Amino acid sequence: MRLIAITPEVSGPDEIVRLLKLLRAGFSYVHIRKPSMSKDGVRSYISAIPQELHPRLKLHSHFELAGEFAVGGFHLNHRYPIIPAGIDASALSVSRSCHSLSELKAATECDYAFLSPVFDSISKTGYGSAFPPLELMRFFAENPQCHNAVALGGVTAEHLHELREWGFAGAAFLGYIFGAESDIEFENRLEFIKNNT
Repeated sequence: MRLIAITPEVSGPDEIVRLLKLLRAGFSYVHIRKPSMSKDGVRSYISAIPQELHPRLKLHSHFELAGEFAVGGFHLNHRYPIIPAGIDASALSVSRSCHSLSELKAATECDYAFLSPVFDSISKTGYGSAFPPLELMRFFAENPQCHNAVALGGVTAEHLHELREWGFAGAAFLGYIFGAESDIEFENRLEFIKNNT
């Protein structure tokens, strides 16, 4: 199962350290999602990460920084629905955010697509689960082209087994992993994820 992490909008004091641990633990990508951070801020953020790990970073904004860093790709969403003209993404991984099954079905140009919220969100209050399990199982059975779907929204290590059963190819973590209140809690959650994949 593909494991992905998404950074919180506001950076925490140990965020880069946690990001490095996630990548070294086998996470496929960490998505850099900093909607209010300037281009220089994102540049500094990436510069704090060892160069050999840059191919496993995905940009949610400031796509032009891909020319400076060997990042792994881009993530498209409602703010950035297309890759800007003049940016060559042919050798990079492209992913997309989807909030309905019809959007997921149409995301054929992507290496993978997030579907959210699958569970009640940890990081966004009032952002509740939108997809009944039986509906998901039926959808994936009827749409094998959506084999690349990644569950997002309230995902914890305890959910990994059922996500596999429902038909997801991966899981994306945000609040569960970056919201851990201590280093010990973070390490325990990371270990729990590894033990359940």
